[in-house]
Amino acid sequence: SDLDFDFIWAAHPLFNTSPGMRLIVPEDLRTIVNAVPSQRLGGYGRMYRFPNAEVQVRGRFDLSRVPEKGGADYQKYWFVEKSSEGWCILHDPERMLNIGLAWPTGTVPYLGVWVNEGGWSDQYNVAPEPATAAMDRIDFSKAWGMNSVLRSGEVKQWWLTISVRQGGEPGGGPL
Repeated sequence: SDLDFDFIWAAHPLFNTSPGMRLIVPEDLRTIVNAVPSQRLGGYGRMYRFPNAEVQVRGRFDLSRVPEKGGADYQKYWFVEKSSEGWCILHDPERMLNIGLAWPTGTVPYLGVWVNEGGWSDQYNVAPEPATAAMDRIDFSKAWGMNSVLRSGEVKQWWLTISVRQGGEPGGGPL
């Protein structure tokens, strides 16, 4: 095309979860912005530290641990920082299972997280979402300065690797 094109690509691999499942991310991902109003994280655009968010309603909340099912809540947030290492891991202590995702940070710099503790269709799941841009809408991603653009004549390519391994909680780093 002769025109620039604003776009968002995001993976949305949805995994069933169990209480205590843990999200492990690179050390430089430490600030999140709430993308969907929820009971636990409050209104859109509120920012918190990761993993231990100080939330107004319920005090401290460990964002790295999936809450127990039964709540009528769900969360969707994005890490504000661009990912420098391009990986995350879901560790399920109940099943002794590690699910690793890896991607190239040059074209996929953002990581979003969807956690459903029963509030959306009574489902219990989590989805780490590597993405080219954040905030789920082009106008919002531009407003937050977290957007992606395909320039005139440009080609962008990326990949996503998902690996599953048995074992205890990994110490960090890609699987």
